[in-house]
Amino acid sequence: MGKLLLVALFILNMQALTFAQEALSKGEKEYTFIGLEYEPFNWTDGGTPKGGMLEVVKNVCNKMKIKCKFEFIPMRRVIKMLEDGSTVGVLSLIPNSDRESFTTLSVPIIRSNISYFAVKGTFKKIKKLEDLNGATVGALVASSAEKIALTHKEQIKDLKVENESELLTVVNKLTAGRYGAKGLAISNEDVFTTLFKKLNIDTLEVVYVASVDGFSVAFSKKASDPSFIRKFNANILEMKKTGELENLLKPYGLKPAK
Repeated sequence: MGKLLLVALFILNMQALTFAQEALSKGEKEYTFIGLEYEPFNWTDGGTPKGGMLEVVKNVCNKMKIKCKFEFIPMRRVIKMLEDGSTVGVLSLIPNSDRESFTTLSVPIIRSNISYFAVKGTFKKIKKLEDLNGATVGALVASSAEKIALTHKEQIKDLKVENESELLTVVNKLTAGRYGAKGLAISNEDVFTTLFKKLNIDTLEVVYVASVDGFSVAFSKKASDPSFIRKFNANILEMKKTGELENLLKPYGLKPAK
């Protein structure tokens, strides 16, 4: 009886393993992508996930025949989950040397600028970094925009950077003059412009483009499968060739990366 029981358990285990493998091959494994409330790239509207990057990733998931879900959390948790492997990927990040040890970026998907903004008429167009001297800059904490501002701070003696937990705080403080007479904000241009337009603010303008970047999906090295990333990238590249990527992004005012 003991041997029969062992054989029965072995058969059951093999059946369970086969079922799991079949489920995986059918795309029944669920992949969780996380991101910020980062309109127009990815955000929630009445509890419904939306955005240009989100539409692209959803489309790739469909092509790969896999189940994907999306969650939106604060930036500090985003980076922690990438590090510890509790998410497979994060939407809408750009290359950052601080993240190379624990992330693998997809091919660039969306092209967008990181720019300095000012209240109209308060700051001349910046032609060189030295023009930032004496300015106070608001930036979203732990963002790539903040990293750029801090890099500039190392080069400009009298540049001050104030980090904020929400981009809305940056907009409000800049428009209220709370960053001082030479107040600036640094942010992704598409995100910042979308936000202040929603608030019916028409007093802000770009005074300097700090960088032009390709936004990608950042995959956690602890949670992602290299073959999965290769398939993901292959689909993105094909969508670029056919124009499908451009068509998905157009309703959100976004442009595909080259």
